[in-house]
Amino acid sequence: MEPKDSTARDIFGLNDGFVTDANEAVFFKLIRSESDLRTEDPNSLNDTKVFHPAMCHQIFGEEEKIYGYKNLKISIYYTAAHLNIYVGVKHDETASTCSPPNIEKVIFEKYETSYTTNLDEYEKNLDKEKSFKPPGTMLKSFKLEGHDTTSSFEIYHCTTQTPEWMDYHSRLQTLILWFIDAASYIQADDHWRFFVLYEKYISPVSKETQYAFVGYTTVYEYYAYPANIRPRISQMLILPPFQKMGLGAVLLNSIHEHYSTVKEVLDITVEDPSTDFQYTRDFVDCCQCKKLPSFTKEKLMGRFSDDMANEARENFKINKKQARRVYEILRLYYTNRNNEEEFTGYRLCVKKRLNALFQREVFVCKFFSQLSGIDDEKRKTKLRTMFHQLLEDYSVVVERLKDLIKFDVLPAGNFRK
Repeated sequence: MEPKDSTARDIFGLNDGFVTDANEAVFFKLIRSESDLRTEDPNSLNDTKVFHPAMCHQIFGEEEKIYGYKNLKISIYYTAAHLNIYVGVKHDETASTCSPPNIEKVIFEKYETSYTTNLDEYEKNLDKEKSFKPPGTMLKSFKLEGHDTTSSFEIYHCTTQTPEWMDYHSRLQTLILWFIDAASYIQADDHWRFFVLYEKYISPVSKETQYAFVGYTTVYEYYAYPANIRPRISQMLILPPFQKMGLGAVLLNSIHEHYSTVKEVLDITVEDPSTDFQYTRDFVDCCQCKKLPSFTKEKLMGRFSDDMANEARENFKINKKQARRVYEILRLYYTNRNNEEEFTGYRLCVKKRLNALFQREVFVCKFFSQLSGIDDEKRKTKLRTMFHQLLEDYSVVVERLKDLIKFDVLPAGNFRK
């Protein structure tokens, strides 16, 4: 039984000691060797392999609270390569006035894949980590500036037909419930493609080369008339220990590289991108489009053109809507905000597009609900708000572009994700 508010907690006699924030109670650890299992309280260590979830509502409900346990700790371990799972639950005391949820049962029902609660059994299987080889076809291998010089990163491409992949994916996809909002497991069919990133490192224990899972992206290849493909990026996850290193951008760029030579592909779209993902997407696309003849500074200071849309699509499979966004970001990059004439020109250019979009939305609303027209002052206020929000988003990307030494290179460490 799980009380929903303070009144319910009072009825069941639960004080704050028996109410736990699930995001603080749950911690993950990537296990590379037996030594990673030795710590009872990983929160006391400066251990980069330990991290908390971004969210728990998809497991424990909207409140993200767990009732009925005192000093609750939920340990969820994944072996770094195979992603074999261990779940351990510890607490000091159970409330006598209610029936706390069975944590292991709740997680098991959500995971839909096997895991163990026996740490000794889990440890016995760690030797298998040494023999792990990533399934699929390797697309890219690269080193990360400022990272361990003995390690590198590799990106692999898999399909639902790749040997051993779907079994591996059944464990991998459990992570999205903790890190991607509104996440759901995919219904696998032959149109799904997977791009998976691993770290390849020398184990300090075995002195052998081993792999560790870093992140992945799912892509669904939709049919496009008459005989084409329109890939849609569905989910992207980079685990917290590997975030803020630019690896998400490298992974995203590898997807564009993979499809850029496939003539049947029209363009690449994204399903409901998060704010952080959109920043990364904008950054990568700006760096790529900057190389194109139609995206020179001189042409960017003029209007968005068909040449820009066509070159972005033909070279990098960037769709027209995203190409227009790239144009506006790059134009802002070159615009002197202290020059009133330049910035006014930029503002009017963007607002003209926003106004056209706004007018279409108003027309649809009027058509279906017989709404009266919006007066001019409200329209201007709405456009002003839309412009400033867009300017704020674009500025995040522009600042990262300014950090680049060479604008036509994609150094991993300069990316947000």
